[in-house]
Amino acid sequence: MSPVTPRLATAAKLARVLVVDDEPLVGRAVRRVLADRSEVMSVTSAREALALLADGGQAFDVIFCDLMMPDMTGPEFRTALATTRPDLVRNLVFITGGAFTPEMEQFLAQSGCKQLLKPFDVAVLRSVVEEAARGR
Repeated sequence: MSPVTPRLATAAKLARVLVVDDEPLVGRAVRRVLADRSEVMSVTSAREALALLADGGQAFDVIFCDLMMPDMTGPEFRTALATTRPDLVRNLVFITGGAFTPEMEQFLAQSGCKQLLKPFDVAVLRSVVEEAARGR
């Protein structure tokens, strides 16, 4: 009899990723890049993300959130998330095009959250997700 080698795809649980960005293209791009190693869900507003997370039934290893959105900014989302789902704040990673005010720079420095610049470096994006999945 030969030894049985487990397949990695079934042995490892896929990382769960939520993308919160008012540009649907960003969510599709992240899904395409991470499709082989993650389950990616995307929403186009912070309020939609909060509604999804409110019941406590959804958990994500990483939440990528745009810093500047029209309905609710990234800092406002972080504050609301800390109130409703404090267990997920450590999973929050801000994504930004890099143009932000001094107030946003100060927020990012004080928030303790990671940040990624758009356009994404694919290797860095994958690394963030893999690191989060290992930390579950």
